[in-house]
Amino acid sequence: MPRLSFRVSCTSSVSMPPSVSAPPVPAGTAAGRCALLPCDRPRAHSRRVRRTWRIGAGMPLRVVTFNIWGTGTPHRYWHDRAVLRGARAGSPALGEADERRVWRRRAALLTRALADADADLVALQEVPARAAAGAGRARELADGLRGRYDVAHSGPGPTPGLAVLSRAPIRARRAFPVPGFGGFGGHPTVLEVSTCAVTVWVAHLPVGPDEVKEACLRGLEAAAVAAPRERPLLVCGDLNCPADGPLMGRLRDRGVLVDAWASAGGSPAALTMPVPVPTWRLDHVLYRAGDPVRAATRPALLGTACDDSGQYPSDHFGVALTLDIEAPAPGGSNPASH
Repeated sequence: MPRLSFRVSCTSSVSMPPSVSAPPVPAGTAAGRCALLPCDRPRAHSRRVRRTWRIGAGMPLRVVTFNIWGTGTPHRYWHDRAVLRGARAGSPALGEADERRVWRRRAALLTRALADADADLVALQEVPARAAAGAGRARELADGLRGRYDVAHSGPGPTPGLAVLSRAPIRARRAFPVPGFGGFGGHPTVLEVSTCAVTVWVAHLPVGPDEVKEACLRGLEAAAVAAPRERPLLVCGDLNCPADGPLMGRLRDRGVLVDAWASAGGSPAALTMPVPVPTWRLDHVLYRAGDPVRAATRPALLGTACDDSGQYPSDHFGVALTLDIEAPAPGGSNPASH
């Protein structure tokens, strides 16, 4: 792979946000079903801020995916279902029924976990789907972090939504249907966000059945093969597929998408859900094979500690790792399409 090194300068401004254009529709997506989505610019900043992103050999990009549990509370699970979820056994958090108070505690824990990760790009799932709450809660987390983040979100809908926090200014964002979506749970669309460095697809696949999840994974792979190669493509989210299960095993065997956790040397024993006693790793960062992603390093789980009330940030642990991005070959083609 050529080690071409160059700079792309991205400029973010509150007074003059960058223009937005929709990227091409992936194969298999019906025309007219994609929607341009709103993007929140960083708040409480009036001065023009410029950050130069180096695209070239060894550009590190710290990536996080985190299912933030919508409006979930430990109390609801414990008292309605006798299920321990998102809190320590016997802790005061199990008795707190007010979701807004629970969110304040969870937001503080989520912000601390994301700040410790020092991520350049954060993919969120189960962001509340109400228009105000969805944008507000993603923006609330972004405003609590060091530096400035653009926020894109999937907008209101019948299920909890998706969001991206990005240090690099967001150039374009849209949503397209999850190929093969069915079953129950999850989110019916993929949130696509492009920056100067990468394109990221955020997905939350349905809980089941397995044949539906298999169709979703194969649909995402087909869309990834058809998508442009102008920048690396990441697929992040809660795929509701255990890392050690047959669905992810077949995905790895097909070789279209690469499991960044495994390539980074992450422990096969690392589990992300359900908290506090996780039994599966459902949360994944994948990258497209053949893209200029040289390595994945520094894998870590986020949100593994509770506060003094026994509250955890979510019923999932987050996943963080660093990708090294190289410059693509001039006029490079998509090797998977040949």
